Amino acid sequence: VEVIANFLPVASFTAEGADDRVWTNQQSASFPAKTSVTFSAEDATDPDGAITTWHWDFGDGRVSNGVVVTHQFEFDGEYTVVLEVFDNDGGRSTASMSVSVFPVFELGMLMVPEVDAQLHEERVLPISIYNNGTTHDQVSLLMPNPDWASLHLDVRPWINLSSGAVWHGEVVLTPTRIPSTNPQTITFQVVSGDGSSTVLSLIHI
Repeated sequence: VEVIANFLPVASFTAEGADDRVWTNQQSASFPAKTSVTFSAEDATDPDGAITTWHWDFGDGRVSNGVVVTHQFEFDGEYTVVLEVFDNDGGRSTASMSVSVFPVFELGMLMVPEVDAQLHEERVLPISIYNNGTTHDQVSLLMPNPDWASLHLDVRPWINLSSGAVWHGEVVLTPTRIPSTNPQTITFQVVSGDGSSTVLSLIHI
């Protein structure tokens, strides 16, 4: 009786984030939360057959199957991604990668009313900014000053916002001449303490 041994498959994979940097499973990777990461097991091999199953466990309670998969880590933290492969003879092999996920500050506008201001009429626009990220942040609210209106922004240079906190303020708008086109738009922008910025809302005048 001739016994033919099955050589086990060799599990291997890479991870690629939005910045196009590619990490191998021999490295520790880091990605921002809530961004797509592509995991590829195209380099996994089987010396005497073919790999038939690719199973991924991302360490955050979610799994997937396939040679190439995408995944988003919703929360910051430390995770271990495990790839498990099986060949056509039932042979099994695994590979893993340590992943550090860092927080992304998400800022949003709760309310900015649409206005229809008249010439030289002062209009008060209430605004609210909230931090629905997972950590504390400092933010500043910016907006371009249109040449057809006078604007007063009631905002301190930096606003301290803990996770889930809301800040309320107001903008005073006074049109100084009739705009050349209608409607006009004011863009509000939040700048985070880490230098990133987010456009929150558009005001039509």
